[in-house]
Amino acid sequence: MFTGAAWHSTPRTEDEVKARDALVAHFTAFANGDDTKGHVLVHGDPGRGKRWLLRSALGKCLGTGVRVVQVPREALRNLPDVCEHLRKEYPKTRFVLLLDMPLALTPYAEFHNELTSVMDGGGGGKWPTNAMLAAPALKPTALKPDVPLDDDSLACRFDLSLGI
Repeated sequence: MFTGAAWHSTPRTEDEVKARDALVAHFTAFANGDDTKGHVLVHGDPGRGKRWLLRSALGKCLGTGVRVVQVPREALRNLPDVCEHLRKEYPKTRFVLLLDMPLALTPYAEFHNELTSVMDGGGGGKWPTNAMLAAPALKPTALKPDVPLDDDSLACRFDLSLGI
């Protein structure tokens, strides 16, 4: 059970309301079986409330059947195994894997290859259809900030990208 104000708080500004509503709609559609809804990236300046916004939107969706799994930085290397487990053991359950830290490190960070590999279906399998990734970031290009959005950036792997 998730505790804390971020999971059950109300947006403070009109922009936050719009962003949270878009996230809630995306997560709810995914929870209801819409396989066209993919990974989510929320980006913006430091201190804007990116992780709060993700948690707040997911808190509104907890009754829809979606399960939230918080993924700390040190667990990123295990994402291929986690994805395989979710695909095989819980094929009818919908999961949102919530990254617990912003994707804002320098290019070629140690976990960049692991993350892009699992998002692209590496590690001997593919990303499970019953799971999506939700991540905060400082920039929409995330781990490769000098790469244009239309190029091979991490942002191209996200279905919904919201700037706040």
